[in-house]
Amino acid sequence: MKLIANLWSKMHEASRKKIYLILVGVMLIVIVATGSLLYNARNGEVCGNDLDSKIYSEAAVALERRDNKEIQKVIEKIQDSKNYRSDQNCMYAVVSYYAYTKDAVRAQSNLVVLQKAYQQNPVLAEPYKKSGVTNLDILIGRVKELQADDPSFDTDRVLF
Repeated sequence: MKLIANLWSKMHEASRKKIYLILVGVMLIVIVATGSLLYNARNGEVCGNDLDSKIYSEAAVALERRDNKEIQKVIEKIQDSKNYRSDQNCMYAVVSYYAYTKDAVRAQSNLVVLQKAYQQNPVLAEPYKKSGVTNLDILIGRVKELQADDPSFDTDRVLF
């Protein structure tokens, strides 16, 4: 420590100012880069297993109201989120939407993704629970009904 203090005291004032400016510049770069990374990591992301995410409430309300335009807007927001396929709560809304619109093929293919996500984290968000949803059983049954009602349903065909 004495060595550093001794060297510092022997430096010219101009050299000390350059070192200060370099340190301040490096600190600013680190601060801006960190802020940018944090902002980009969550900007636009509505899914990601955050049980307090507002999108779950929006989805539950839209599905309860059976308002097709509102449901479609919520599903588009969800599908614009890069993490939605690993989030069981976002996938629940997606599968429910396809079941609601009677798209058996997309409901089934997305149900497979939902079941994988749910296996990893078997917790549904509170807004779904308030609507009476405690697990996937009812939705799985609804998708099976759709398949049975759709003679063109091909179990080998999977869309995402």
